Amino acid sequence: MGCSFLYIFQVPFYFVVPTGPACHVSAHIYILTKKTDDKGGGIIAIKQTINQKIYRPDIHSKRIPVTNIGSRMVRTKELSDFQRGTVIGCHLSNKSVRQISALLELPRSTVSAVIVKWKRLGATTAQPRSGRPHKLTELDRRVLKHVARTNRPSSVATLTTEFQTASGSKVSTRTVRRELREMGFHGRAAAHKPKITKSGLQAVTVADDIKEKVKLDLPKVKGQLLIFGATNWDLIGRKEVPKAQAAFRNLGQNLWGPHRYGSMSDVQVSSVVSGPCAAHSLLITTEGKLWSWGRNEKGQLGHGDTKRLEAPKLIEALADEVVVAAACGRNHTLALTEGGTAYSFGENKLGQLGQGNQTDAVLSPALIQYNGQPLVKVACGAEFSMVVDCKGNLFSFGCPEYGQLGMYATNEQDWTDLNF
Repeated sequence: MGCSFLYIFQVPFYFVVPTGPACHVSAHIYILTKKTDDKGGGIIAIKQTINQKIYRPDIHSKRIPVTNIGSRMVRTKELSDFQRGTVIGCHLSNKSVRQISALLELPRSTVSAVIVKWKRLGATTAQPRSGRPHKLTELDRRVLKHVARTNRPSSVATLTTEFQTASGSKVSTRTVRRELREMGFHGRAAAHKPKITKSGLQAVTVADDIKEKVKLDLPKVKGQLLIFGATNWDLIGRKEVPKAQAAFRNLGQNLWGPHRYGSMSDVQVSSVVSGPCAAHSLLITTEGKLWSWGRNEKGQLGHGDTKRLEAPKLIEALADEVVVAAACGRNHTLALTEGGTAYSFGENKLGQLGQGNQTDAVLSPALIQYNGQPLVKVACGAEFSMVVDCKGNLFSFGCPEYGQLGMYATNEQDWTDLNF
């Protein structure tokens, strides 16, 4: 009796197809269930049985009607486990690659690849992958990268069209977007961009007759100031106190529970402000007066000097203003008044004060260089600032090193405007 193939399951099962009249079941597949030993003894036993032309349905059998094996195989880009096992079964039956290819209607290269993989790895199943295969070839990816670099700024739809023209490949905008992100390109949605220079915020002017009139409210809260944590302002966030502040090396202690400042016992506080990278703090009273204390190397306390303060002190330069909000950067401060104007003071080496220049420090509050719609919010990063006007427009100024301003292109690849 001849045998057309042997297929090994992981269970394992062995498929044996009789091809001659040695048995009366030549038109059926018999599934023989048999355990294999660790050395593959089961496979050897089946192979020997085939070579001796002996058919043994004495273990367990089940009849399944079958037609031509090749015609039943669905043509896909990747062979199924059944197809791979069929190839190996034929190979173990001493059939050549040419014979297997003709019998199963598969390309010779495919048959050869399956056999080589089985000999090398001892398995026929497809190996797990990190994800689905790329729709683009490596050449397509290089073409797309070139298109993205030479067509900036462009939308993803435009880039898709340009890529299809250049490569001849038909892909969707979703595929192009995904491939660009994997290459390290990042899209940026179109947004309102104020006129900015590296030295700070340029004058934004709106005619007085079309300006909105606003009166911002203070937070509807009042209470007493409590403080706890580290109070050695010059040491916070540092390994050691700088030489210029050596006199304050041991000044300030860690407060392990809530404490009050005696000088603040009669002051009603509306809000308290600090920042994750700041070593100075602010408070706004229920009357809209701004107080500050802490580290003051760059004049970020707004008192016209660089002396650190151990307790809150009223900022005299803003005594006539009603301050409704404030923000702390690493070494600079922003204050917003009820009329929608903003003051800034402290370090300004990167233009983070928005005063149209870059100086080492501004020791007293000064208006930012802005004459647009009234502002309603202010915020500070370590070395940059942002303000929002009553129309919802966002303005940024200061250090652009990592793209935090949302408008500078400091890295050719990371800051391509793709409008995703």
